[in-house]
Amino acid sequence: MWQFLGYLMLFGLIVLTAQLAIILLVIVGLIFRTKETVGLLCIGGILTAFTNYPWTVTFIATTLALLGYYFRRKETQGRAVQALPDLTKPDS
Repeated sequence: MWQFLGYLMLFGLIVLTAQLAIILLVIVGLIFRTKETVGLLCIGGILTAFTNYPWTVTFIATTLALLGYYFRRKETQGRAVQALPDLTKPDS
């Protein structure tokens, strides 16, 4: 019986160590690579929410992706227009 309790305590200690390691990795990631870590946390949150509410998350994710594409395209078009030379001025 004492061996079973020892194995149970060892398993609990291993799980606690793994949880602590994951928490510390997230903290270090937020300090050194903030954008990537926040992106990965968002992806994890979306996947977790998708398991509970698949239709709602699909609609929200699709809407956000389309909005991102629209604003990114609008931004690049704005830069392309600004990069055109001014043809109204005479060459000197």
